Amino acid sequence: MLLSLGRHHNFFVEDDGRTPSYVFDMLRSLNSGAPLTIEGDLVAFYDHTADLVLRNVAARSWSEEDILLSKMQGKWYAKDDPSRADLAISRVFHCG
Repeated sequence: MLLSLGRHHNFFVEDDGRTPSYVFDMLRSLNSGAPLTIEGDLVAFYDHTADLVLRNVAARSWSEEDILLSKMQGKWYAKDDPSRADLAISRVFHCG
């Protein structure tokens, strides 16, 4: 499963037994771009990608910053398939 944050940061979580199945179930149940909190370990880091092993994931409430970012990004869609909305939206959340 690919978790994408920003334009050049892609995190991969493999369904190889190291991440509990309930974490994948939770991720699949969320809407694209939903704010969430994850707990886990960064097990490998490459130029623009990294591999994660997750221990837990939880949906969180939208903050004022999340709402503003969502408004600024708008809705994206593929010209050849307008039914596929939110294809290119990148969500970035900074802590600190």
